[in-house]
Parts: sequence; C-alpha cells; structure tokens
Amino acid sequence: MNRYQRRLLYGGGMLISIVLAAATCVLLYSMARDEIARRYADFAVRKLLVQLEFQARDFAVRTFIAHEEAVWSTRESASPALVATFTAQHGRVVLQGNPQFAPVLALGEVTPQQPSDTFGRYLALANEMSYRAGAYFKLQSQSQAMSGYLYSPNHDFIVFIPAPGSDSTLQTDGATDVRHLIGMIAPGDNEPGQSTASDVPAISRSNWLVPALDPIQHQQVIRLAATAFDNGKPFATLISNLPTRSVLAKLPVDQYDTVSFMVDGHGRVILHTRHGLPSENIIYLALRTRPALHSEQPVAMFHDGMFIISQGIQGTDWTLIHTFALSTIIVALWPKLIAYVATSLLVIGLIWIALAWLDRKVFIPAWRRSQRIVESENLNRTMITTAPFGFALMGLHDKAVLLQNDVMRAYDARMQGDEPLHRKLMRLFDPDPAAPEWQHDLETAVAMKDGSTCNLLVSLMRTRYQGNDVVLCNFTDITARKHTERKLDEARRAANAANEAKSVFLATMSHEIRTPLNAILGNLELLDRSPLLPEQSERLHTVTSSSHALLDTISSVLDFSKIESGQMPIETIRFDLAEVIRQVGDMFTPILAAKGIQFDCVVDDALAAHYMGDPTRIRQIVTNLLSNAVKFTAQGEITLEVYPRNDADPHSPVVIGVSDSGVGMTPAQQQQLFHPFAQADSSIARRFGGTGLGLALCKRLAELMHGTIGVKSEIGVGSTFIVTLPLPVATAPDAGDVDTREQSPAAHAQPVRILVVDDHPANRALVQAQMNTLGYQADVAADGAQALQLIAQARYDMVLTDLNMPGMDGYTLARLLRSQGMRLPIIAVTASASVTEHERCAEAGMNAVLVRPILLDTIERMVLELAGSSAEPHAITHLAEGPLPANIHALLQQSLRQSVDAIHASLSAGDLKSVRDHLHALRGSFAMIGEMETADKVGNMEAMAVAGDRAALAVAMREFAAHAPFVLQRRAKMPS
Repeated sequence: MNRYQRRLLYGGGMLISIVLAAATCVLLYSMARDEIARRYADFAVRKLLVQLEFQARDFAVRTFIAHEEAVWSTRESASPALVATFTAQHGRVVLQGNPQFAPVLALGEVTPQQPSDTFGRYLALANEMSYRAGAYFKLQSQSQAMSGYLYSPNHDFIVFIPAPGSDSTLQTDGATDVRHLIGMIAPGDNEPGQSTASDVPAISRSNWLVPALDPIQHQQVIRLAATAFDNGKPFATLISNLPTRSVLAKLPVDQYDTVSFMVDGHGRVILHTRHGLPSENIIYLALRTRPALHSEQPVAMFHDGMFIISQGIQGTDWTLIHTFALSTIIVALWPKLIAYVATSLLVIGLIWIALAWLDRKVFIPAWRRSQRIVESENLNRTMITTAPFGFALMGLHDKAVLLQNDVMRAYDARMQGDEPLHRKLMRLFDPDPAAPEWQHDLETAVAMKDGSTCNLLVSLMRTRYQGNDVVLCNFTDITARKHTERKLDEARRAANAANEAKSVFLATMSHEIRTPLNAILGNLELLDRSPLLPEQSERLHTVTSSSHALLDTISSVLDFSKIESGQMPIETIRFDLAEVIRQVGDMFTPILAAKGIQFDCVVDDALAAHYMGDPTRIRQIVTNLLSNAVKFTAQGEITLEVYPRNDADPHSPVVIGVSDSGVGMTPAQQQQLFHPFAQADSSIARRFGGTGLGLALCKRLAELMHGTIGVKSEIGVGSTFIVTLPLPVATAPDAGDVDTREQSPAAHAQPVRILVVDDHPANRALVQAQMNTLGYQADVAADGAQALQLIAQARYDMVLTDLNMPGMDGYTLARLLRSQGMRLPIIAVTASASVTEHERCAEAGMNAVLVRPILLDTIERMVLELAGSSAEPHAITHLAEGPLPANIHALLQQSLRQSVDAIHASLSAGDLKSVRDHLHALRGSFAMIGEMETADKVGNMEAMAVAGDRAALAVAMREFAAHAPFVLQRRAKMPS
C-alpha cells in the first residue's frame, strides 16, 4: 500500500509538471503569435497610410490635368499687364494670388522669334495656379516640403510650384537657359522604375517614377508625372514631387533585424528604411524567398527564420515589403519569456517540495496508522474514532447512541446544559417516511460552557445496522467559516460605504473646483467688456472657450457623482416639452450649419401641451446626445425628434430620438457605451476628445426619471439613440398660478422693493448696496422678528433671508410668512448649500437658494424672474473686486472686531453654539466681498466648532484674528 501511494503521489507530480511545462510552451507560443499578428496589423495600417499618400497626390494631379484639358481650348491669354511684366523681366515673373499663399515662379524662353505674347495662355494658367496650388500647399504639412513643376512640351516655358527660395537655385548643375533647366527636370521617356496608374485613360495617364534627387529642392523625391492633351496633342506636363522622407516616416520604425522596403515591378529595391550592410543582407534574404508582388491583399510568409509580408500599392506596379526575423520576436518578448519560464519553473519546484513534504508528513504517517488499523480487530470502530469530524450512530426510535467517536464526545463534554448533543442533532432529522433518506447541509448553533457559540454543519442519513433502523450522523465545526462569512459581509458593507464616501468626496471636490472656475469665467466676461486690442481679444476668447470646456467637464463629473451618492434631485414641474426640444435644436442649428450638416428637428403634433417632469435634466440629456452626434458626424445629416410612443394612448410614454450618419459602432463597442469613463475605442479621446461620461450620465438621468435609453448603430452608417420617458400629462394650471405675476407690483410699473434679512450688519450693508446699485429699493432687518414687523408695515416684492440666525432663523421666517398666506418670493442666502439645505428650504416654502458670493447679474436675473421687475438694468459694480465703499469697509471692520471679541468670550465660556453663529456670519461677510480664501478659513473653523475641537479652534482663531484685519486693510488701499 505504501508503494502504491508513493507511485500515485509522485506520478501525479510528474503529470502536473508536464502539464505546467506544456501550458508554458503553449503560452509562449501564443505570445509569439500575438506579437507577429500585431506586427502584421501595424504593417497593414502603415501601408494604408502610404497608399493614401500616393492616392492623394495622384488624385490631385489627375484633377488638375482633367480641369486643364477641359478649359485649355477656351482659355484666354493673360492680361496685357501680366504679359508686359513677363516681357520686362526677360521671361520671368513671380505670381502670388494671395499673400497667405506661397508664390509660384514662371520662366519662359523669350526670343525675337518667340515673343512674350506666345506664352499668353501659359501665363494665364500660371496665374490661376498661384491661387489653386497656393491654397493646396498651404493646407499640407510643412514637414513634407512639397514641390512641383509644370512645363510646356517644347521645353520653352516652366512654372515652379512653389517659387524657389532664390534665383541661385535655378543655376543648379550649370543650367544656362529654360530649355536646359527643363531638360534636367523632365523625366526621360524610358526612365527606369516608371509605374503607371492603370485606371487613367492613356491620353492623360500619370506615371510614378523611382526616387531621385530633385535638382531644385535638393532632396530625394518620388515624382508623379502627368501630361495634359488638347485634341490628342500635349500642351503641358505636370510633375508633383513626393519627398521620400514623407513615405519613410509612415513605415515601421527600425528595430532589431527589421526592415521595410519598396520594390518595382521587376523586384528591384527602390526605397528602404535602413542603411548599411545588415539591412542589405536582410533585404537580400527577403527577396530570395520571392515574396508576392502586385498583390491587392497582404501576403505573409515565413522562410528561413524570416517573416515577410508584402502588398502592392494601388495605382502603381510597386510593392511594399516588411520583413523581420524570428530573433526580432525574441528580442521584443524576452522579458516576458524569461518571466513566464521562471514562474513555471518556480511553480514546478514548489509542487515537488510540497509533494515531498506531503509524502513525509502525511502519507507515511497515514500508512503507519493504516498498518496499525489493519492489525486491529475493530477496524471500523477505530476508523470512526479517529475521524476528524463528529460521528455518531443513533437509534431512529429510542435515540440511543450506538457508536460515537472522540470528536462527538469532546463536543458533548464542552456543551452547555443537561441535554446531550446527539439529541439536539436528532431534532434536526425529519422522520417522515416521505422525507429524503439523506438530509444534509443542516446548520445549528450550540452554546458551550466557556460562553462561546459553536456553529455545526450536520448531515443525517437513515440506514440499517444490526437489523435496526438507525440514523448515521456526522457534523463539521463551521464556526471559523461563519466568522469568515461575517467578516466578508462586514468588508462588503465597508466597501459599499467607501464607494459612497468616494462619490460624496468627488462631488464635493468637483464643487470646490467649479467655484474658482466660475470666478475665472466671471472675470473673463468682465475683461471682455473692456476695450482690448484685437490680439488680446482673440486670446481672451481662447481662454474663455477653454474655461467653459473645463467647466462642462467638471459639471458632468459633479452630476455623475451626485447621482452615485444619491444627491441628484429630480424636479416634477409643469413644462412644455416641445418648446424644450425646439430650444435645444435652435442652439445646435448654427453649429451644424457651419459644418455643412443637414439638421432636422421634428416635433410630433400628438404631444400634449404640457407634461410634468424635470425640463432641466431632459434638456441635459438631449444636449449630450446632440453633442455626441455632432462630434462623430463629419457630413450627412442629424435628426432630433420627439413623439408619443403610442398616439392612441394619451398617457403614452414620450420618445426622444437622435439619429446621425456618423462613424457608427460595432456591437462590442455598444456593450461598453453607457459605462462611466468608457468610449467606443481607445482612440476616441485622442481623435474627438471627451471624458466618456456624457452617455453614462444620460443613462443615469433617464433611470432617475424611470425611463430607458438605447442605441442602434452600424459601422459606416450611423447611430440612433432612443430615450423613453414616462412623463405624466400636466393638467390645466391653477388660476392663482397664472395671476401671480400679473398681480405683482412690477405689473403696475412700481419700483421693486426688497427686504434683506441677515444677522450680520456687514452682510446687510453689502446686500443693500448691491440692491441700490441695481436700482431696487432695499430695507434691512437684523432677524426674523424684525422682518415680520417690517412686512406688517410695508409692502415688499421679495425677501432675501439668511438661513442661520439667532432667535428666529430663515426657515422659521419662511414658514410663518407662508402660513399667513403671503405669496411673495422668498430667497435663501447662504455660504454653502447642500442637498439637505435645498430640501429644507423647499419644505419651508422658499422659492430659490443663492450661494455666496452673489454676483449682481445673478441677483438681477433672480429679481426679474421671481418679482417680474421692469426696471432698467444699471451698470454693474462688483463688490467682490476693487476697493470697498467707505461705509461698508467701516462696518466690516467694526463687525470683525465685535465678532472676534465675542468668539473669544464664547470659547472661554464653552458656548460652542454662539461660536458657530458668529463664525457663520463672518464666513458670509468675507464670501460676499469675494475673499474666498479667508471665507474658507472661517468655514474650517466652523467645522472645528461643530466637531467640538476647542483646542484646534483656539489656535486657528488666533491666526485668523491676526490675519483678517490685513485682508480688510488691503481692500481699503487697493487702487480703483
């Protein structure tokens, strides 16, 4: 038995080692194949880039030739002035159709027998080329150093495109006249390496010539020559130079034993990426394998340790070949190869160490125990006794113990109470004959004498023993497993809490980032209204556009974080869905018109007049979908439509669709489309920009409104996004809602009167000054009680109230006003407004919440919207910038001294509530004048007061008391 166990043990180890070695070999082979496939795919992409370069040049030349052949017979001579200039400069003229375009140079062999008038049509052609060719070259990459020539069949007229840098370049290789110069440039009739575009008619066929040195540009170029004919006779030849470095830049970079080269129709090498003897040897070995030439599809082969892939270049008889050696793959993958082999060897070594340990510590002792058991008369009883789990054999009817092992006895001895363990276990057994014989996975908990609880996993089976019905019982102690499960459950809850904390943190940080960014945008807007130089204005618009893009990104992150943290509120108000869709469509109409894309906005007449829902979130979804369509649609059309899903059902859900004719998506890309920070492929952010949050945000917003969003897309055809929202149809509005604005004081052209309620005198003075600047009448109250007295004595059109005030706070004031039936707008003003505060304000009957610092245009817009003011807007004076008015500055200094003294006194008395009240007032004052850094410090101290950290608060308060007066002094001395 011992020999059998050892053979089984080590044989199994040998088998596992062989399997691991084989798996390692398969993995290495798969890695090599993936690397080869990656290189083949890279060749295909780079060959496509080269092909596009050739096709672009060929198309441009063929277009030019076709155009000239069509108009040559009717082309008129150049203007007399141009001919006169050409004559005066002895057959030379520089033409520049536009100062932004590169000039062209025209040279002609002017002789008494061939005066300048004979070149009239050629001069007219050259003058037109100064526009067409100049615009074409301006749009090309400057690194390509593009050039070309056009000359007459008689070699007596030539146009340089663009004009050479100096006339000395025309003296290259001793050229003495125009004919000599054209003879140096013009290709021979039988020049080697000619490659003809076979799909062009023979009369104007274009020829690709092997690389050669351009005598004018002094660089290696691939020339494309084409001749224009008129009634079967040539009248002009055009040569376009493609720099070889432009082609080489698109081929794979040099690597170990790797080279890319191009051969002509006879297999002669005309261009390659590397120089030197090793590269020439590699090219020789590759050509010796006779790779496929002129193939329309990539052809790959392996021969003598070399990988060769080739594909013909359409429009030529040339072939692009890329070759690399097996050693190239090894060099590229050697770190992974070594790592996987070392890991495999390590695992095999650990397995044999474990087998040796198992043989010595487990199998040999087990064999010795088995030997003793075999020698024992009571084999079965001994096996039960030595079992590592509780085991017992009990009578079915009398529940008496027939056999039990030591584990059973040990647990029975440690159990608390008088009832034995086997009776507790028998209560789990169902004696019904219809019940299964084997009843397993039964769990029970028993109390132990040491006060702990033991969890047991019990298995019971009905059988026969010595002619009697018995129950075979075994149990396993799963206390450790239960403890592990509890720990895992706690860890899962902790992970969920961490995720929620992450979302809250991200939302908070996005808000903190957006606050200074809003200040940047506001100052940029003010700067835009001031007189600027054109260059300054252009730079300002660039910065403003970038800031808006950053604000949009941060807003998306903030909205997504609010959704994840459950802080995204969804309104349910009455609104006109058709008008919302038309507004969004009007916003995108000029953008799409500028791109030349047809845009249709279709609103179904079957829509209800009004719906109940959140128009802001619906507008956000439609805007994101349209932005996405504009981003991925270069040409074609985009359609925005809204309609009921079922015209016959008045309560049918509403469907919003956005269709485009853009790039489209594969099914695999559509699976990842609505995931956060995911895009269709990794190149989307590089080519089109974006964060990958827009569609994910649309999906979350649609779900928050109990709707759905889906997509149908096809590569190259376009995409269609469908949003379905179950919006209830709104009933007719109440008469009171319609007449509220009509009955406002502004309807009778009376001045708007506003009540400002704030416990801090500086805040009251600041808001009152802002109202006066805007042309509104403003009264102030120090608390809610004084506000009630003023409202009882006078009529007000709006109330602006702080939330946290001693005595009667802003919430209580709003509830009292609403309970008295007053319907005037109530606006909450606070230094920081969370979702909870928004909800409390809404419950108290407030119309809106303003967060400090409050800009004047924000106040004016709020007043015009809620109070219906018809007052003319006044010049805006931003109190957050520049020196403060003398009265406000004096009030701030006085209130700062009083608040600091009161805070020190409250800290000494341990009155943290009073400390919080004074800190809240200070924070609002500094935020109101735009000193956000100081306001944030006060906010941190306010958090310390809430946490009860008196020691840290005392230290921070001493620093603040020393710093704050200098802040106010600086604002008093700033130049106006």
